[in-house]
Amino acid sequence: MLGDHQKKSFIGVAIMLIILGVLFFVLGGLGWLYNSSGSGMLMTMPIEKMLAGIIIIALSYIILELELLRTKK
Repeated sequence: MLGDHQKKSFIGVAIMLIILGVLFFVLGGLGWLYNSSGSGMLMTMPIEKMLAGIIIIALSYIILELELLRTKK
């Protein structure tokens, strides 16, 4: 039972989280641009959504690198 974790791969999870982080970043950026245009308020605090996207991307990249190092052995 303890040896089964060696066969599980988290590369797919890391890539999915990177895509999710990019989505957060892009949506925050689009909201920021729309709010800056003066035509209305699309979302509140879009810069926090962009920062959350960057943090998700960074942590997902760490997960991906650790998984690649683990499977390299």
